[in-house]
Amino acid sequence: MKKISYKLVSLFAILWLVYFIYSLFLTLYDFVSVDKIDWYQAKNISSSYSGYKATIVTYSYEKGNVQIARQYGYFTQGLTVWLWGIDKKADNVDISFYVKKKDYDKVINNMPSYNALWFSDKKQADTIPFFGLRKINQSPNKIILFFDLLKYNYSISLGFTIIFMPIFIVALLKKVLKNKDYQLDDIYNIKGNKYINQIFILFLFLAILRFLI
Repeated sequence: MKKISYKLVSLFAILWLVYFIYSLFLTLYDFVSVDKIDWYQAKNISSSYSGYKATIVTYSYEKGNVQIARQYGYFTQGLTVWLWGIDKKADNVDISFYVKKKDYDKVINNMPSYNALWFSDKKQADTIPFFGLRKINQSPNKIILFFDLLKYNYSISLGFTIIFMPIFIVALLKKVLKNKDYQLDDIYNIKGNKYINQIFILFLFLAILRFLI
């Protein structure tokens, strides 16, 4: 069981590293291709939802048929949201923001894409993610814009799922094989593999950074 655990941890650590590298390259591509847009008197349609697990805050703005939106956990809004510098409770705001290249024409031409609602004939306009939001005619620091893009492209929940998946697999194997001797606490007790340990350090660093930004 210990050998299986070691292989599982190594495999999923490498999978997480691949996912992180993919997110990083996607962010680099977006960083050099995002387009800036100015909106005057955009309608603030932001909302929040509080459940027993977490509070979800959705910052959303509308102009014409187009809606831009970003969703955050209450404690994961971070520096990028704090630096917006706008009145988040105002009914109408003048804002500047960036969108990904694939979404630019939708915003400029006021022609969003639509998705059919489940069990209904009605269609709903897709929301478009925005980045580096500021007061009208202002621009964010390039580093902050980069991290805002990374915050969107790298899913913290998917990252945690990948890195801790071995726990669920080993727990299932313990139940199937009825192995009571092996403890789940031993899964990540990897000694002598500096590369895997470095991946875990990178994961923890990115998790902390993801919350701060």
